[in-house]
Amino acid sequence: MAYEVWPHNGLLISGTAQATSLMDWDLITDSAGNAVLCFTDIRAGGDYDIYAYRISPAGAFLWGTNGVALSNDGNFEANSVVAEMTDGTFAFAWMRSVTGAAGRLVVQKLDTLGTPLWGTSALAVYDAASLPIAHKAQLLADGAGGAFNAWHVSVGSFFQGRVQHVNSAGVEVLAHGGIEVSLEANRSDLDPCMVSLAGSAVVATDGTAILAWNDARTDINDVYTQNVEPDGSMGVPRAPA
Repeated sequence: MAYEVWPHNGLLISGTAQATSLMDWDLITDSAGNAVLCFTDIRAGGDYDIYAYRISPAGAFLWGTNGVALSNDGNFEANSVVAEMTDGTFAFAWMRSVTGAAGRLVVQKLDTLGTPLWGTSALAVYDAASLPIAHKAQLLADGAGGAFNAWHVSVGSFFQGRVQHVNSAGVEVLAHGGIEVSLEANRSDLDPCMVSLAGSAVVATDGTAILAWNDARTDINDVYTQNVEPDGSMGVPRAPA
């Protein structure tokens, strides 16, 4: 039989100013049984910013009653995701729309106390082309305190899937902007997602991830996979067969 642990109707996480539409958000349970979530609101002004909270099983706000501000600027930011790293820290990723500049995919890492570890304004792992505002990037722990990131961007008439690896210190392992998941010309690579070789969608325990995406290179929608090593080398040739 199940029992309600928190007050009936749930626990109010944030009663701050919110827009009429809520951008996509994320929620996980960490290895200590705490809930870790991230979402947008407009408490700091009229634009969307990203906030993160960590709630204990008893309902205590471990990162303060107002959470941690992952962003606090004049840019439009949305569609945040979170993943726990193997060192007990937490990586976050979200899209940032900058007026007059290319869209960006940014990442941040918080320690168990909610202190930012990858710079004060997060790390931009991509800033070269348009990021669809409805797209939700993917995160996968690399087993060493870092994370793989996967996403797609709009390039010309097509979408391009890309992957990046950020180590535990917040340094991009691959070239800035990541690498393409496929070199097929004039085809869209959509919604890349990742799992580890160990079969876990949480941690790539051996530092290697399996990437899968939607691809229409044969004029129908198929799913293709790729083996990504920590240094970005691919287990399957990316060049067209």
